[in-house]
Amino acid sequence: FRYVDPNMHEIAYFCLPGLMSLLRWTTRFVYEMFEFYEEALGTRFPYSGFRAVFVHEAYTEMTSYASMCVLSNSLLHTSAIIDQTYITRRFCALAVAEQFYSCFISIQHTSDEWLARGISNYLCGLYLKKFFGTSEYRHWIHTVR
Repeated sequence: FRYVDPNMHEIAYFCLPGLMSLLRWTTRFVYEMFEFYEEALGTRFPYSGFRAVFVHEAYTEMTSYASMCVLSNSLLHTSAIIDQTYITRRFCALAVAEQFYSCFISIQHTSDEWLARGISNYLCGLYLKKFFGTSEYRHWIHTVR
């Protein structure tokens, strides 16, 4: 099923049937990430749209591609599960941050990947620090590998 973000019509989400209510609750904040990154970088989102696809049994929790990311169904949650909100927002924030630099930095070799990943993780950290506070940011810094 397809769900278009009511705050930013350039963002669309896809999920399996029966998970639409979870999808709406889980993705209600993603437009804020776009606004934060656009303000922090002083530039618009480089693509005409963004698609997030939630799939069952994904290889990893989040995989980012040009103008699209694939996320695991395990990131979808209800309002009753408070702890999952932090985890899901971290993955979504990283996915959106990777979108901003995937078209600006071309990777010639696998050894060049650290630059795009490093900048994306830094931007993600700025978002986490602003919206979750310094303690959550420091916890994320110590747990990221």
